Amino acid sequence: MMRRLRWEELAQDWKAFEDGVAALLGMVYPGLRRVNGEGGDRGEGAVLELPDGERHVFQIKSFTGRLNPVRRRKIQSSLDRAARRGPARWTLVLPLDLTPGEWDWFDRLREVYSFPLELHGLCEMKAMSLKHPAIEGLLHVSLPPSTRIGGPCVSGVTPIEPFSS
Repeated sequence: MMRRLRWEELAQDWKAFEDGVAALLGMVYPGLRRVNGEGGDRGEGAVLELPDGERHVFQIKSFTGRLNPVRRRKIQSSLDRAARRGPARWTLVLPLDLTPGEWDWFDRLREVYSFPLELHGLCEMKAMSLKHPAIEGLLHVSLPPSTRIGGPCVSGVTPIEPFSS
């Protein structure tokens, strides 16, 4: 059985996680530019220049636990910094799926900013990884054989293993 990448485990090494996410996003969004965050990234972990000259900004956070008040402030601070540069769209990328309370908080943020806010959580990252399996080889991830993309993304739905040759 093929070993599957577990983003939530990779996130324990924030640099490896951010590099891996940027590589995956680059596969999904050709032309994506990674921003080196040493010394601050201005709320822009990666930027996609759109054909009309607008910018789609991605903020990558390796938070593996719940979004407590400190983490929420960090996310909003990154969003505020990115907003100063006038993005057309802003996407938060996290290795977790939000609880109803966390979604309420994120939805309130959407009411504050003039551009659309999106979220790529764990479920979306797993789905993107399945469409771009080369990401696992790129990251040279070594996980136990029992590791698989697991946990339903939708209540009551059991994920299936992809076919391997």
